[in-house]
Amino acid sequence: MDNISEWIEQACNRGGMPHLLPELRFEFSERMTTTRGMAYTQIKLIKFSAPLFRLSSPDEQRLCVFHEIGHVIANWQGGTHRQAGHGCGWLAIMAKMGYPNAPRCHSITQLRKIRSTTIVFTCKCGTLYHIGKKTQDKISGGLKCKCRKCKRPITKETLECV
Repeated sequence: MDNISEWIEQACNRGGMPHLLPELRFEFSERMTTTRGMAYTQIKLIKFSAPLFRLSSPDEQRLCVFHEIGHVIANWQGGTHRQAGHGCGWLAIMAKMGYPNAPRCHSITQLRKIRSTTIVFTCKCGTLYHIGKKTQDKISGGLKCKCRKCKRPITKETLECV
């Protein structure tokens, strides 16, 4: 994660838009767990998933940085903002940056490690619930929830681990 600024600079230079560098910002999010990165092109902000970056190899991290910078460059070519998605403009930028066969999506096998705190519970009526750590803590702390099917209150005591 130490190389992010360097990779952003490389990507902007290779993509032919070094003047974007002073305007670009990036940050890490502990809450992002389903995608390694997200470009908010209109405000020139890139968010990276801190948990997924920690689980990623340096090559995967670098590809993610270039992937997201590719969105920013593709969307700001010509001086005006337009959404380019993963279309021809984005693909051309990725090729220019050294990724001619850039994948549109990443595969995150590590996601299971992050989501391993999800527990499957069943209500006494048989309804299954996939409850994450935060919701488990809230229920333990007194959050009032009801079963969608039988309308019984869901508490730590009424849920049975499957």
